[in-house]
Amino acid sequence: MTHPLTHELKQLLLFFISSTLGQKEQAISALMFGISLVILCALATENLSGPPLRDLYVGLSFIITLITLSWFFMRIFANFFIDRTLETLMILPRNHHLIFVSCTCPILIFAVTSSLLLTWLLSHFLGLTLDLELMLTLGLSLAVYVFGLTPLGILCGLLTTYDRDNSLLFPLIYFPLATPLTIVSLQSSKVIWHNFEVVMSNSIAPIILPACMAGFFFCLSLLLFNTMDNT
Repeated sequence: MTHPLTHELKQLLLFFISSTLGQKEQAISALMFGISLVILCALATENLSGPPLRDLYVGLSFIITLITLSWFFMRIFANFFIDRTLETLMILPRNHHLIFVSCTCPILIFAVTSSLLLTWLLSHFLGLTLDLELMLTLGLSLAVYVFGLTPLGILCGLLTTYDRDNSLLFPLIYFPLATPLTIVSLQSSKVIWHNFEVVMSNSIAPIILPACMAGFFFCLSLLLFNTMDNT
């Protein structure tokens, strides 16, 4: 017999997956915005080559991910509040932690996939040839970063969607909170980039601190979401 929480989680996941798929305009516009940033960065660095370009690639990957996902998080919940769907879910006697986790999962899948795609496109436009192992390790670091960024972006999106000045209020909350995670993740990726041979002997070590911070942001967002509901 299926556990009630498992059944409830399955229902919520199916609901939020279908709802996220229904937001394809926001997803496509965010992706196009990210591709535009990639092209602009490639044009701005066309005269660079060698180590400076390789160093710049790591930083640009995280900056493009941060800005592109902010565009997506700021708009993804608009329809949820227009038809009061999420508000209705919060009123019903459901486990609100499950609501947040279920809401996060499909958005996290899009966020990780789009960030990895944009990072690959950036390396292609910059003309960088990277080893598969290096790309996988950097991709893992980026995925850990996005894992912490996504619940934070969802929470900020939920907090500011009711506000008429959403486009002003969201960045004021989102970017300061995301900055520590961005700095730590970027520094860990630079360690991987410059000491790849050493890192490969203990490949998890540089990702431990970003992973801990990402987990902290996820738990913090979960607790704040429950507090927002209780208020």
